[in-house]
Amino acid sequence: MRDFRQILTMLALALLPLFGLACGGGGSGAFTLTGLSLGEPASGKGSASGKGPASGGQVVRSDLAGLHTRWIPSAYFDRSMDYTGSRFRVLPLAQLVERFGDDATDAVVLDCFDDYEGLLPVADIRQHDLHLALELEIDPQFKRPGWLQPMLVVVPDGQDAPHQERYMTANIRALRFVKRSDYYAPIAGKLSSEEAVQSGFSFFTDNCLFCHGLEGVGGNKGTRLLRAFDYKKNTGRERFENAFKAFHHPGNPDKQNMEQFLTDGSLGRVAAFLSALQ
Repeated sequence: MRDFRQILTMLALALLPLFGLACGGGGSGAFTLTGLSLGEPASGKGSASGKGPASGGQVVRSDLAGLHTRWIPSAYFDRSMDYTGSRFRVLPLAQLVERFGDDATDAVVLDCFDDYEGLLPVADIRQHDLHLALELEIDPQFKRPGWLQPMLVVVPDGQDAPHQERYMTANIRALRFVKRSDYYAPIAGKLSSEEAVQSGFSFFTDNCLFCHGLEGVGGNKGTRLLRAFDYKKNTGRERFENAFKAFHHPGNPDKQNMEQFLTDGSLGRVAAFLSALQ
């Protein structure tokens, strides 16, 4: 019997190269004969189960099953929402970039259930240690708007992230790993190098494009801004600024207080940017 097992082992070793060719040359599976393992499963990027995303390149919540999570607070979130004591069950977004992205990935697109579409540069994810929340706990004394659902972006305590809408993206359905210049190309290719236009473009992509899509880029949750106002006329710009302040104020019933992200001249620069697209 021992001689027979030795013969089988020698035969398996002799046939191993042919087996590798039959499996695509990589031998990604493990071949075992009489307790002898001839090759280990190959490791690589993919879901927690070792497989790639199950949604055609998009990463959805089920792809994150089995990854380590923890509960954290976020003073950044509470300040933006005028809450206290909120808690989140999170995992690091940088870990997902490493697992699901590739060498060209420098941004993560956040596709949301309500036609909102966020984007996070990978540089920001790493600089501010941004996390993705799978669950959240909000004190019952505070009103919770319908859009405030997991998954959502969370800025951990101790991080000095700038005050921007992009860091409040919630109700996320799927993540896509992209090259940022390709994503913005349909808009950027139509702009001049004028300072006001480029500054308005930067502010808009940080705070507005997620709801108000342009040139097929961004979300579809908000008003079609290029149709609603004539930014080449002073009267049109005034109407735009008045409409913004009438809706995106601190008392907005749906907690869409975009006014908190404004700096001096922001709306004027946004108007200059939108004018360049009309």
